Amino acid sequence: MIDEIKVLIEAEGLKHGDRLPTERELAEILGVSRSPLREALTVLQSEGRLEIVQGRGIFVLDPRRYDTPPLVEGEELIENLQEAREVLECAIAGLAAKRATDADIECMDAVLRRVEDPHYSGSPVQADYDFHYSLAASAKNPVLQDLLREIDNRLHSGRSTTLSFPKGRQKALRAHRLILDAVRARDEQAARDAMRQHLAEVMSAQKRILSLKKQLDALG
Repeated sequence: MIDEIKVLIEAEGLKHGDRLPTERELAEILGVSRSPLREALTVLQSEGRLEIVQGRGIFVLDPRRYDTPPLVEGEELIENLQEAREVLECAIAGLAAKRATDADIECMDAVLRRVEDPHYSGSPVQADYDFHYSLAASAKNPVLQDLLREIDNRLHSGRSTTLSFPKGRQKALRAHRLILDAVRARDEQAARDAMRQHLAEVMSAQKRILSLKKQLDALG
């Protein structure tokens, strides 16, 4: 699916900033259902090849902006990424508590209600992105939004793994609710604290997964 979208972009000669067809149109063009299509679009967004802007569309990005390889790997990379997220996203949560409009709060709440629906069958990864980016939009600082996207380009594999387990999805949903409750209460410190706790749980889960992978590699 990812390769088919890349081929479509090349065949159409689309360049940085060009808009792709809508999700519905892409599903018809590629002859696929929308759920796997969303997963593929999310991966391409995490790679810096697409930007998905709610209400505006799907835009092509120049991936060469994100070709810098990580300076470290493994557990050290996880810790560095989480530290960067804590610095950035705790600030975003605090600013959102101060600046979010009623419409912003409703948007975040709608994302969570969608995932809380027992019949929800969409991508948990996309839902996670939707919440974090709607929170970032509520902070009313586009520079912080851009920085968040750059960090997320290195996070997709870990995010996909932790959210692939029901327990991981439930923990993330509970954490997002706590963050939103603090934003709705206009409690900047509580919003920062809730985000910090959320990110600590994510790092702990990713370290456990990395440890298990190392054990499996050693056995193999």
